[in-house]
Amino acid sequence: MQQLLKDWRQDAMRKHQYESAIYIGDKLLAITNDENDALFLAQVHFSTGNYTRAQSFLVKHNLIGRNTSCQYLAAHCQIRQGKYEEALSILGDKNPTHLILSPSKTRRKLQHTNGTLRPGNKHGKGNGKPDRIERSEERDRENLSDIKYEAGMCYLRGICYAKQNAFDRA
Repeated sequence: MQQLLKDWRQDAMRKHQYESAIYIGDKLLAITNDENDALFLAQVHFSTGNYTRAQSFLVKHNLIGRNTSCQYLAAHCQIRQGKYEEALSILGDKNPTHLILSPSKTRRKLQHTNGTLRPGNKHGKGNGKPDRIERSEERDRENLSDIKYEAGMCYLRGICYAKQNAFDRA
């Protein structure tokens, strides 16, 4: 039953039927009390322009400190409401230094595991999917979703500083 509700909720969101997604999301959250369902409902409220309601879902379910996607959404809600100081308190003052690539940490090329430079072999008998592995050990340890949200948080931090006329910090 829960999976059926989740599928309906996702379908309603894809079709931009936000009121239906909110209705189904509320019912699903009442059943599961799962933080992912609360986050989804906050995202739907954000999409409809209900920034205070989205913020209240994040605060009520104590999601802001749990992961970067919740921090990003909470800060974005504050920015949309014109509350730049509150957004900066969520985002923090400093950019994460591990996102900045130094010359020693430049992106490395992928190594093909079948020993050729192109996927498959020269005679076209390959399956069309390149078998590649990354040689960078740092990439294995980092969650790509977190990197995306941390980069987005840097952008939001820049917006906050620009709105406060602190262009040197933006």
